[in-house]
Amino acid sequence: MRLARRGCLMPGIHFVNTEHRSNFGKLLIQFGSYQDREYAAACYVLAHPESYRKVKWASYRVTV
Repeated sequence: MRLARRGCLMPGIHFVNTEHRSNFGKLLIQFGSYQDREYAAACYVLAHPESYRKVKWASYRVTV
């Protein structure tokens, strides 16, 4: 997925690996946070593989 095409407000960010980038893209979609810099920043931190693995995503529901 191309994050730039979605209009993400965090250009030039660094990912530790491809898993981090992939997780970030998934979270941006899940939370609809392409246009909100603060949500995108939270998704970036949570997308780090060490953090992402600790969340039980199957039991989590998004309410927007």
